[in-house]
Amino acid sequence: MRKTFVCLTLAVIFCALALLLSTPHAAAQQPDPCVKCLHKVEQRLNKCIEKSGGVFTEECGNEFNQNIVDCYATVCEQKK
Repeated sequence: MRKTFVCLTLAVIFCALALLLSTPHAAAQQPDPCVKCLHKVEQRLNKCIEKSGGVFTEECGNEFNQNIVDCYATVCEQKK
């Protein structure tokens, strides 16, 4: 009985270590620069809408469009 318990314990520990070592760590992964840039564009749009009293204005739309174009031109379409 004791040998069975020891074997099962070792098997569980081995499986846990294998699972832990096989999964990528979130801290080690770098976020995609394009996604980060687009997220900043979204935040700028939300700030513009807040400043406009919660209304999507033409000024916010123009700024959003320009920021999207800049994001793709400078970050998203750059070759690594």
